[in-house]
Amino acid sequence: MSEFHVTPEAALNRIEAVRESGEFLGLDGSFVDTDVYAPGSRDDFENYLFDFGIEFFTIDEVVTPHKKSKAKQAGFTELVPPLHLWPWSLLVLRVGDLMRDHVGNSIRIRNLYRPMSYNRLVATSGIKSDHPNACSGDFDFSSTDDRRAAEQLVRELSRDHPGLEISLGLGGKTLHVGIMSPKGKRHWFYKSYKDKRVGLQ
Repeated sequence: MSEFHVTPEAALNRIEAVRESGEFLGLDGSFVDTDVYAPGSRDDFENYLFDFGIEFFTIDEVVTPHKKSKAKQAGFTELVPPLHLWPWSLLVLRVGDLMRDHVGNSIRIRNLYRPMSYNRLVATSGIKSDHPNACSGDFDFSSTDDRRAAEQLVRELSRDHPGLEISLGLGGKTLHVGIMSPKGKRHWFYKSYKDKRVGLQ
């Protein structure tokens, strides 16, 4: 698949599919219209998430680097995605909210957006990976049972709306959830995952 949302022009080519996926997840379709927000603004990004109903994840959680020293080495103290990627980030956080509501216990987001210069220092994935395109979150759960419940929900979303093109990385108490990433629908397992290994349907 192409690197469809690396540039604003490429992102525009998929905006209607993004809108459709957002509406499936219960979002107002106007979330793809970001012209009223300022690029690079933490405050506006926070307002955007609030305006479209993100409930369980604060702006500090979303933009604070997991590995602060590595991010600082790359020139970042906060990780606010480029404006044209905000709709993808919103989809990820909306799924996070749905998981949190389903599980009934706290969920922590460890990574959302990782610019390439930072991503190179902490991962082996390239520009086509999810995090440099702000279209995924790494979510940590308080128990394996919570992760199992959230995993079941994500699998159902993937089955019920294939257009989400979910990428799912499965760990013992963690899930990587990507939405409409450049590499499309796929799944993988981390060493900590001990359940029966079943792929996405």
